[in-house]
Amino acid sequence: MRVAAKLISAALVSGLVGLSTMVLVLAPAASATFRGRNGALLWTSNVSPGLWLSADNGKQARKISSRGDPCGLYTGALFTRSGTEILFPASSQCGNAPVQILLLKLNGAVQKQVATVSLIGNFEGSFALSPDGRQLAYGADAAVGGPGQGIVHRVLIIDLRTGRTTQSTTLPQGPTVIGPLTWSARGQLFYTVQATDSVEVSRPNGSHQRTVPIRLPDPGLGPSVQEVVASPDGSQLALGVVDNYVNCGNVGSPSCQNNLYVVNSGGGVARRLTHSGQADSPVWSPDGSQIAFHDGYGTAIVTVRTGHVRKLVKNRIRGVPTVVDWQALP
Repeated sequence: MRVAAKLISAALVSGLVGLSTMVLVLAPAASATFRGRNGALLWTSNVSPGLWLSADNGKQARKISSRGDPCGLYTGALFTRSGTEILFPASSQCGNAPVQILLLKLNGAVQKQVATVSLIGNFEGSFALSPDGRQLAYGADAAVGGPGQGIVHRVLIIDLRTGRTTQSTTLPQGPTVIGPLTWSARGQLFYTVQATDSVEVSRPNGSHQRTVPIRLPDPGLGPSVQEVVASPDGSQLALGVVDNYVNCGNVGSPSCQNNLYVVNSGGGVARRLTHSGQADSPVWSPDGSQIAFHDGYGTAIVTVRTGHVRKLVKNRIRGVPTVVDWQALP
């Protein structure tokens, strides 16, 4: 499970801070989807670098690019605002190697390289596109001081027109992890801070706006919000939650149960959408009515209003395919 890969204890993180090669925390990219008609699905796989496109029911999948990361650490990709191009982070090496942000045509042909991200320390691999399509935000961590002294957490923003990178937000030092970023249509950046299990909102200039007050239906299970993705119109948030985060993975305790919830972007009581215990990596449909997600060894779509879940048909993508974005058509 991708969310399970992010469950790193504070002790483990602090013990690794002093190492020259930091742990890479897996995190899928948040959807760049904006409001529109539902178009094609964009996929990646856990065993084969590359990108695939399919119909919105999962059928007619075709591989459009074999580029990517051979270690499978940077697995996100985003449709541009127009839905006619794809932003794709690709690296030819494992570890802290530079990642190229490529602009692809829908047939996979490279139009240009828009930026290069130099990975120093712990890189979240999470990208979020601005409402106007001109900027790309991502999370990056770096060690501070010696072993056990902490990590500084940053949100960086790339200007896609110039390739210039600026620092937006810096969070306090400590063994926290910034979860996947999402940039809402209302111009706000949402992200999770897993040490506090909170969802934070900031402006792109780095100024903190607020903490979203979220109440989960059963707090007795020790839930932890691991992912947050804003709906196309910015009115709702899809949450990836580990229901029994406090005890899962311990000897004699239940396994981690990952489920999806939805809540108003202003906060409130979250409503559970899935019950499989294997749901993560939510991607909104452009019309805001559905959410595609990774469900164990398959992919499913849940209707937000009713909670009805349907499995997507199996396609020819090797390994465990995951939907990373949903094309918005005019």
